[in-house]
Amino acid sequence: MLTVSYFKNAKNFVANNTTFNTYVSGTDVLQFLYEHAATGAIHDSDERYPPPICPPGTREAVILRIKGWFSLLSRPAKPIMWIHGPAGYGKTAIAGTISKWLAEEEKLGFNPLGATFYFWRSSPERNSPARFVITIAYQLALSIPELVPHIDTALKQNPMILRKALEVQLMKLIVEPFKALGELDDMPNRLVVVDALDQCTSTATRECSNAEEAQQKAQIRILDLIQTLQSHRLPLSFLILSRPEAWLKQHIESSKFEPTVQVLDLCQYQTSGPQCTITILLHFQLYRLKRTYKLCHLQTEINGPTPDRVEYTRNVFLCAYVLFTTMILTFYLVYVLILLVFYVLVWALVFPKSLSKFDTVKVVSFKVIKRFLNAGALGLKIVHANPTMG
Repeated sequence: MLTVSYFKNAKNFVANNTTFNTYVSGTDVLQFLYEHAATGAIHDSDERYPPPICPPGTREAVILRIKGWFSLLSRPAKPIMWIHGPAGYGKTAIAGTISKWLAEEEKLGFNPLGATFYFWRSSPERNSPARFVITIAYQLALSIPELVPHIDTALKQNPMILRKALEVQLMKLIVEPFKALGELDDMPNRLVVVDALDQCTSTATRECSNAEEAQQKAQIRILDLIQTLQSHRLPLSFLILSRPEAWLKQHIESSKFEPTVQVLDLCQYQTSGPQCTITILLHFQLYRLKRTYKLCHLQTEINGPTPDRVEYTRNVFLCAYVLFTTMILTFYLVYVLILLVFYVLVWALVFPKSLSKFDTVKVVSFKVIKRFLNAGALGLKIVHANPTMG
């Protein structure tokens, strides 16, 4: 716990209109950073447990592309990679897989994972840029212990550093401590992972007319902070993942960003098709259930269920989906048919003499009934034609 003492051994004195600045000793600098950091935004925090990762056999092309960009032995030509894709494309799982891979790398003699920050819309600590810099600085201090005394010096010289703008914090807690180390070209490169940037919001709307504008400014501000870090040629690379929001895309494609950013669109890596993804996920989940509950009686291979069993399960799911959609369509058509008959009967009761004018209605009704029967017959044929349902 960080303890602070003012006027040690002083007695019987009065201080009027006085401002006290907090002094941080060298042994307490990590504790000071920890207490003000958004620790829940770190990749292996308890708040995120279990962290999402890609199941084996999925997103292999994307993972290989990232590993090809961030070499463990040399710095990439472009220090920033932006991965974007719609919701549900596994961006957080990709970030978790890369973070896990780097954190478990032990052959290099150093930790190649510099820092991580996982934004989250519903978390007060993780949905704002307020603690972004202090959280990154804390993790860099853990990853690179040589930075600690220089961060300590910065805190002594700027006791109110946490009240300063994020841009000032960035210079005092990260850029200047790195510069104080001297020659940086020989220092190993480390990766900073920033996930779900589109979930970063802002509570400060002083210069914004609405919350949406404030959110856009907050996200662009994070990008500018990252751009500032890379402009000082620090031994850091940055992996940013987010949805392809228009303002983020426009900012990253600007003349300031474009030369330093490598863009990866996840939509271009959807080549395996949904059936392949379903098969892989079923294979992984069934194998995990077997190991978790020790279902040794299941006739499965050492590395998971047999391909025939996985194929059978996938076909069952697909047939169930066809049957379910057929039932929904049938219900909808029956509902429309009942309404149509009801309106015809009401019209016949109110205007019996004009019923003969509704030959077209009769024709339409027969066509609807015919299409309904054809749709139901088609659904039944699809289900019964699959041999795995027998």
